[in-house]
Amino acid sequence: TYRFLGVLFDPKLKWNAQTERAGRSASAWINLVRRLARTTTGISAKGMRQLYTAIAIPKMSYAAEVWYTTPHLPTPNATRRTGSIKFTQKLVTEQRRAAITILGAMRTTAGDVLSVHAHL
Repeated sequence: TYRFLGVLFDPKLKWNAQTERAGRSASAWINLVRRLARTTTGISAKGMRQLYTAIAIPKMSYAAEVWYTTPHLPTPNATRRTGSIKFTQKLVTEQRRAAITILGAMRTTAGDVLSVHAHL
């Protein structure tokens, strides 16, 4: 793999290394935000949301215009989607973790509800 301007290129342009790196980076930043989120002495939900949108989202989506492909059906009759499906799933997972942290919600709360209430 080759690194150019912070983006990892592999010879086949599969972007697996870049997506793994972006996912790890986002996960690490969300873990740091979680450490700041204490029920009595931690930062406010507004501050946590601001940290997430200012740091974690740009870390996840750095140079996404180059390596991210929106999941789509390749043909009208296709049953399987193609594109950056694994990364999209990772992104949804990390956003859900961040929303749980921001809101102080229970882990069993639906992800869509969390995103709406956390304004993510």
